[in-house]
Amino acid sequence: MKNISISLIICFGFLSQLTAQIFATPDTTNLFGLLPHQEALVSFGDLDNDGDKDIIIGNDDYPIFYKNIGNPSNPQFDSTDISTIGLSNTLENFIVRLVDIDNDNDLDIFWVGDTLVFIENIGTPTLPQFDLTNAISHPFNMQNNPMGMPYFVDIDNDGDFDFLSRHFNPLVYVENTGTPISPYFDWLNATQSPFGLNTNIHLNPQFIDIDNDGDDDLFTSTYNGDIKFFENIGTNTQAQFDINFVLNPFSIQSYNNEYSFCSFSDIDSDGDIDLMLSGDGPLQYLENLKIVNFIEEIKYNNSKVIKITDVLGRELNEKKNTTLFYLYEDGTVEKKIIIE
Repeated sequence: MKNISISLIICFGFLSQLTAQIFATPDTTNLFGLLPHQEALVSFGDLDNDGDKDIIIGNDDYPIFYKNIGNPSNPQFDSTDISTIGLSNTLENFIVRLVDIDNDNDLDIFWVGDTLVFIENIGTPTLPQFDLTNAISHPFNMQNNPMGMPYFVDIDNDGDFDFLSRHFNPLVYVENTGTPISPYFDWLNATQSPFGLNTNIHLNPQFIDIDNDGDDDLFTSTYNGDIKFFENIGTNTQAQFDINFVLNPFSIQSYNNEYSFCSFSDIDSDGDIDLMLSGDGPLQYLENLKIVNFIEEIKYNNSKVIKITDVLGRELNEKKNTTLFYLYEDGTVEKKIIIE
């Protein structure tokens, strides 16, 4: 029987957005003005309310503030004196998360060093000012020091941010039983290995709705710098993660050898989530590539195919009746199926 190559947008338009995630090869040089930092966590946030994402980079030495002087579709990060937002370049081990924890429309800071510290933004959405003088250790009923990077996400969709972090090996979940403006973390009833996750090591958790199905999925790191992906197969109110994780999904590559920090953001404002990857290797930008859906758009493409992958970016040979992605040398990605 004749083999026919058909564009998936024609035959399988109902497929999840999970099929539209392919990340480019890591770029360590064209970083929109960022320096090639190592051992750093990139925290994105629109600190000045101008519609584009700024960055605070934390590392073992001191914090760095990069103001986005470009625009949402053409970012350009400019190193700016961190004292202008109330912080100091003498701070050490300044690994931070930006989150509007008190729902006052500006971003606050959680600092993870020897302990968990909350630094409130007492400025405005357009003129941030972090109150370093009155920083608080173990805020909002936090009673123990997390053993890894915390992440704040409304995992149960009740309007406030909950807390997840690695505590020794398993992930620990602490529900926010307060309100969006007055958080209170129920540490007494904290849950280890929540939402169906087993006790596998979950380094540097990052939650993002990568497949655009309305619930947050989980990315973590391994001790050799690889990335684990746990799909949320539950709902946005009752999370349930598939413990059959995928290693280095969506063609994600890394130059790290020991650990990785994932930071997701739509950096170029093109409607898909890009990845800034850091760790013990150099800072890396992985663009979420545009998927070509119409076969007519690539029928005259003379570029060489460099890789064929499945939905999750796992490399494989050409296979019939299976969703496939063809990655070309010129950066084009074709999504198609060969029907027998």
